[in-house]
Amino acid sequence: MIAPPPLIYLGGIAIGWTIQLLYPIHLFSKGYIVLFGILLILVGCIVIYFGIRTMRLAGTNVNPERPATTIVQSGPFRFSRNPLYLSLSIIQLGIAIAINSVWILLTLFVCLVVVTMGVIRREERYLERKFAK
Repeated sequence: MIAPPPLIYLGGIAIGWTIQLLYPIHLFSKGYIVLFGILLILVGCIVIYFGIRTMRLAGTNVNPERPATTIVQSGPFRFSRNPLYLSLSIIQLGIAIAINSVWILLTLFVCLVVVTMGVIRREERYLERKFAK
């Protein structure tokens, strides 16, 4: 993996926030949309909690730099192959909306490409080699 996914998203948020401070462009004209952004952040955090809990209950490593011991298919993994990365995306989207920042939203797309190409594809190749039948 090229970098831990939380750091990739944190970097995207930091870059977007910095650009927002220098060249502010807002997503919405009304401030009440902040509540929707906060709701998205909470949803993302809840899915991360259940994803980590599910992985621990399955006895596999949460840290993607450590070897996987099993393929988890329960909990949030029933709906997404990568619920933790999806949650990080939802959190960044929520932050972009809550802060009302076009730049944080735009850096989300960069984060998605980096995580897909530099993390998910590599993880999937590893899992196929390790658990192929």
